[in-house]
Amino acid sequence: MRCAASQTELGGGGADARYPIASGCQSRPTASARRQMGRDAAHPYRFKDGRCKQRLCSDLSAHPPISMPPNPRDEVEIGRTTPAKGVVLSSEMPLILFCTICADQRGSWVARREVMELLHDIWSNEATAWLVGPYVLMPDHLHFLCVPKDLRQGIDIEKWTAFWKQRFSRRIGQPEWRWQRGIFHHRLRNDAQLQEKLEYMQENPVVKNLADKSNSWPWRGEVHDLHMAMNSFHQPSPSKQR
Repeated sequence: MRCAASQTELGGGGADARYPIASGCQSRPTASARRQMGRDAAHPYRFKDGRCKQRLCSDLSAHPPISMPPNPRDEVEIGRTTPAKGVVLSSEMPLILFCTICADQRGSWVARREVMELLHDIWSNEATAWLVGPYVLMPDHLHFLCVPKDLRQGIDIEKWTAFWKQRFSRRIGQPEWRWQRGIFHHRLRNDAQLQEKLEYMQENPVVKNLADKSNSWPWRGEVHDLHMAMNSFHQPSPSKQR
């Protein structure tokens, strides 16, 4: 069969003779095809059978696709099961953190004399980028308040925490005594929050039925005096003094 055909052989003639046949088996669209092309251009959201594409989408939305079951690993709340990272600086208030660190697997080895003495020594002489004030050791976690020693030297609380945890693990000589990763910290924004956290630390052993009175719990202490930082809540901020 010949590829290049005349207009008469393909049924040409009349008004359709304005579209000559090109060589190489390429033919012009038929009249019905051209009419359909015109309708598609005028109604781009309509199928050839007249159905509206928008209507079809709304019909499909009535039958949503089957979703996969949620992955428990995706349901992680930052700041609860995963510690929040970083500390936001502000000239409007002093930088005092209330911190909590848990034993790995919630082991009950924290409230011991050797643990308290070692932590006190590390916080006093080795890990001093942040100054630890009052603290309390519970069986499976600890609480403390801390402030940065010098803001100009950097205040990466996570690196500081990782450093003293490493020093603790090397010196304690108990491989099974490990800390959970990270640190839970909360910035105290006023004197009311400060007093609330101080009372919480003191009363925590009593609330947990570990002691009759807060002052009878032996696993608590204070490394550095933070009263100057604590009293700064009562002083006007630099921006308010201007």
